[in-house]
Amino acid sequence: MTSSHIVPLSNDVLLMIFKLVCEKDQVVFDDHLQKENALIGKYWDDWGEDFDCDYDRSGNIDDSLPRSTLLQAMSVCKHWYSLLSQTPSMWTVLEISFREGAAAVEHARTFLQRSGSCLVKITLLWDNPTWIVPVCWDDIDNGRGGLPPPSREEIMAGAHLGLVIQELYAHIHRWRQFTLRTTSITHTYQALALMSRPSSQPAHELKKLHLQFVHNPRHASHHISEPSLFPGSAPPIRDLLLFGISWAWPSPSALSSNLVNLRIHYDAWTNDDGGNARTGREAKMLWQYTQVPTVKTLTLGLRANTNNLALAMRLLPTPNGPPGLPLPGLRTLAMFDVPKQIIRRIILERHSLTAPLEELCCRYCAGDENKGVPDDWQHQVEKYYCIGGFKSAVVIFSMSMLDDSIGVNTVKAKDPIMWM
Repeated sequence: MTSSHIVPLSNDVLLMIFKLVCEKDQVVFDDHLQKENALIGKYWDDWGEDFDCDYDRSGNIDDSLPRSTLLQAMSVCKHWYSLLSQTPSMWTVLEISFREGAAAVEHARTFLQRSGSCLVKITLLWDNPTWIVPVCWDDIDNGRGGLPPPSREEIMAGAHLGLVIQELYAHIHRWRQFTLRTTSITHTYQALALMSRPSSQPAHELKKLHLQFVHNPRHASHHISEPSLFPGSAPPIRDLLLFGISWAWPSPSALSSNLVNLRIHYDAWTNDDGGNARTGREAKMLWQYTQVPTVKTLTLGLRANTNNLALAMRLLPTPNGPPGLPLPGLRTLAMFDVPKQIIRRIILERHSLTAPLEELCCRYCAGDENKGVPDDWQHQVEKYYCIGGFKSAVVIFSMSMLDDSIGVNTVKAKDPIMWM
């Protein structure tokens, strides 16, 4: 009788399998979010003239998220538990959603403990569409303004988010990438305030910072008396995205010579406090943004006419712009709601001083002032895309990044436009 002999897989082979499964985990996670977006008919970066937040609040959204394969694998046998718990590199990608409830805190704590001293990539999704509160301008004008009280669910979710960020912030020196997506103005300010506390550890490894306050007519302003993010740190950020959040939240030290990709979507005029981005700290930060020589990609998002115009004017060489050539390394530019004449001036006046843009994507600010502006400048750009409106045909606008760890991004102009 022939006896069978089972040869166990080596630890190296097992770890390779687990890493492949973890990569599939991220794909499944993203697919789940895409299906939810399709269900509610909105994407995180949608922003249009006909903005509304009339989401289906009947509870049809699936609140269940795919459970972490790592956590499931650890319960299979003692060997797998021991192998995974002693391999910090397996615990470096942390994705947490508000749907986890109180378990989100333990989820964060587990990954932080098991990742040891490894750098971590963090994504926090606190983006329940039912937390969006529309602005009733008529009520505000009549003195009946103010936000309605948050629901119990929103209050509890805010408490969980605060606890999660406190756990994470104690390890800020290990942050490699950090993405926060919120739909509640309360959660947004809570998170920003927690990340503005002094820390004994500097954020000296942070390369990617994405702060996304989405689907909301209100934007998160920054008051002059408030501290900046990561005080005392000079994070070497290469990829900075501020969506619905004032560009004054990062400290000046965050605008280092490492910054390559800068994307801004912010309109101070939509704030409850009526803040003006052309005065005070925001104006100073605006000047500093244009002084970073390493920025190669700049995106000024939709529906921020006033601030986009102010930023666009800063791209002009002297005498209208700041001393020297602003953003001399700029190669990819996306601008929305800026007058055609200003865009023409930027292209022509910069052309004689620096290399031509590789790609330009623009949507002109609506108005009669665009009529009669000569089309004698588009040929100065290697690739030019003009978006006529929110119902334009699909235009693909690739923004290539230098750092492969950040990746390649795509802007698609369609109905509704997706701004990345």
